[in-house]
Amino acid sequence: MHLLSWLRSNLWLIIPLFVAAVLFTVNLSRLPLEDADEATYAMVARELHERGEWMRLTLFGNDWVDKPPLHLWSMVISANIFGWNEGALRLPSALFGLAAGLFTALIAYEFTRKKETAFVAALILALFPLFLAAARNIRMDVPAAAAMLGALYFFVRGQERPRYLLGVGICLGIGFLFKSVVALLIIPVLILYTLICRRWNGFAHRELWLGLALGATIAAPWFFLVQHAYGAGFFSEFFGRQVGRVAVNTLQSGITNGYVLWVFFKYGTPWSILVVLALIGYGLLSFKKREREETKKQWRFATFALCSSVLVSLPFFLSTTKLITYFIPTYPFVALFIAAVYSSAAERGEVARIAARVAIALCIVVAIFPSFREAFGKSVLYVSTKSGDEKTVGLLLAETEGETPALLYEFPHDQTIQYYARRRVSHLHEETASALSPPFHLIIPSQLVKDNPWLAGATQNFAGKELSLFHVAQ
Repeated sequence: MHLLSWLRSNLWLIIPLFVAAVLFTVNLSRLPLEDADEATYAMVARELHERGEWMRLTLFGNDWVDKPPLHLWSMVISANIFGWNEGALRLPSALFGLAAGLFTALIAYEFTRKKETAFVAALILALFPLFLAAARNIRMDVPAAAAMLGALYFFVRGQERPRYLLGVGICLGIGFLFKSVVALLIIPVLILYTLICRRWNGFAHRELWLGLALGATIAAPWFFLVQHAYGAGFFSEFFGRQVGRVAVNTLQSGITNGYVLWVFFKYGTPWSILVVLALIGYGLLSFKKREREETKKQWRFATFALCSSVLVSLPFFLSTTKLITYFIPTYPFVALFIAAVYSSAAERGEVARIAARVAIALCIVVAIFPSFREAFGKSVLYVSTKSGDEKTVGLLLAETEGETPALLYEFPHDQTIQYYARRRVSHLHEETASALSPPFHLIIPSQLVKDNPWLAGATQNFAGKELSLFHVAQ
């Protein structure tokens, strides 16, 4: 009876987390690992496992200092339990996606003390295609977002119970080991909370500073141990890569701010549309008198969520290098903003309450279709139609002799092929083609096969829609 009572009283949390669990974790092996960046992380994790040296990350035996190790460690642990397959390697990201949903609900509840608002916030995040797809992918942005939300929750909760402030620093330390300096974006968010919500005592409690010391204790050992292994240049190279992308377009992605917003509005539907309506509602709310204390709290919650979403995304809008995945930590704050305006509208009388509930219900129904399509149908986010052929080619190469070189022609991506082939693949250029001597394996886009009649004398091992594999013996 006690269990049933507990379940009934916590349906506001159980239902959205159950929805998220289904969408985030079921059939994670459905798609091959992607070039950017799943296959690369998987190769680093596999080498870590095979070498048994957990403090030093390598890729094809060379030092790899692009990211901290915590997510890679979790991938190895998952793969050792469930087998070395795509699902096991993606499972940690999915679980951290669930943690992000949990913290999103708890933060909304702390602000409003309304289970309905917390339910809405968590369900929005679970049915947010851009976040859902990331949780089903090997993305360090998802665990970083979970750590950031955890730090925020413990900070808000710690205003009334200071012992919770210990969790702020612990989450920061964990987040730093997930994605380095990105996790530190939560610090200005905490300052923003202090200013907007006028809760001045958070930074005065010793528990917060003790927690920060614990966080530093969690994060620092790996950096110092690796510096000892790599040498004095590790810190400058590691942090140079993290911060340098702000000023230098190292990835040459060609993605603009306009494209980022277009992706958000197209693939964030229906929530991206509801954001526009919420902004209108927030504007109207800002011009109304807020005489009741409850109304002031609702307005502060909405203001904080809106400003936080802008603050977290701003560094990536300003940076030269942009990837769509960089904005993943923003989406929980978008969900909180929509939930905050919804909660405020529900306070405006019966008509406003009914209208808000109808709008949310309609959006939930609409969001189910793209969410299930992304999870179980034709995925369109963070995936490539070429990855299926890349996996097949890689597996075929894995069965061949490693001494025969594998060459890739007129195709820029190689990580997925290399992961499944368990070997290096070199890129072939026109200026070096004349110096080639058989035998070698040639991977070429299928549409270019007809333009290379000399391949008629080679053995075709695979002919896919995107890629073909030949063995050139003479």
